[in-house]
Amino acid sequence: MADRRETIERFAAITSLILFLYFIVFQILVVVGVVPVSVLWGGSYDELNWKLRRASIAGACILVGFAHIIYKRAEHLFQKSGPNSQGMETSLTTDQLSSPTSMHPSKQYVTSWIVTAYLALNTLGNFASKTAFERYVSGTLTLILTISCAIVSMSNHNTQYGCD
Repeated sequence: MADRRETIERFAAITSLILFLYFIVFQILVVVGVVPVSVLWGGSYDELNWKLRRASIAGACILVGFAHIIYKRAEHLFQKSGPNSQGMETSLTTDQLSSPTSMHPSKQYVTSWIVTAYLALNTLGNFASKTAFERYVSGTLTLILTISCAIVSMSNHNTQYGCD
C-alpha cells in the first residue's frame, strides 16, 4: 500500500512541477507579447502595457517560488532511503537541514499548504472569469495543479519532526 501511495505522490509532484513550468512559460510569453493579454485578467485588457508586463513578470517569479516550495516538500519522494553512514535508517540528513536552500520540514509543510490554498483561490478566480480560455483551460489546469499540490502537501514524511 505504501508503494502505491508513494507512486501517487511522485506522480502528483511531477504533475505539479510540469504545470508550474507551463504557467511560468505562459507568463513569459505574455511578457514578450506572444500570448494576447485579452485572454488574461478576465478579458479586461486588449493591449499589453508595462503594468501588465510587470504583473506577468511578478507572476512568473511567484510561480518559480511556489514550484521551489513544492519541489522541496516532494524532494523526499525521489530520494532513496536507507542506512546512513552510521548505519541508522534515515530519510532526512543533517546536511539537508543545514543546506542554504532547505527549510525545516515543518516550514515546508506549512508553506506547501499556503501555496495549495493560494492555488485553490486562483482556480476559483479562473472558473469565474469572463474569458473562455481562463475558465476552461486555465481553470482546469489550476484545478489539477491544486489537487497535485494538495497531494504533495499531504505526503507523509519526516515523521520524526512532527510533520505528518
